Amino acid sequence: MYTVECSVGKLFEIRVQPPLSLEELQNFHPQVTRIYARVAGQVVGCTDLRNARVFSPEVANMLMTIIRTESPRVLRNAFLINEGAVFSMQIARVLRTAGAPSRRAFLETDDAVSWLSETLSPTEIRRLGDFINTGVHPHVASP
Repeated sequence: MYTVECSVGKLFEIRVQPPLSLEELQNFHPQVTRIYARVAGQVVGCTDLRNARVFSPEVANMLMTIIRTESPRVLRNAFLINEGAVFSMQIARVLRTAGAPSRRAFLETDDAVSWLSETLSPTEIRRLGDFINTGVHPHVASP
């Protein structure tokens, strides 16, 4: 499951919650195209994958295709990832294979905010902070 929004300026917000199916990802491009139509020039994205889990090979391959296709419209996109070693390696491989130097993966949100803030207005930076701070809902262990 995922959400895609652009509520302030050129800041593009994507949040992924498990599971993410191939069918869901196939609907991504039409949603993004509608947002691109509202934003002049390139977008700056924050993709929150902190609650995501390892993607199936089909989903990872589709994600690489989407990244390649959308690259001209994306000035920067920070992928916020969790500390899962396998998932972190998978996202690094997806970004490397897609040939997307304008996209980077971050474990630390402060590093992502710093990198993205170089291209954002003060209003967009505030919205980025709100987006990041509402993204992770820790799993509560059952007794």
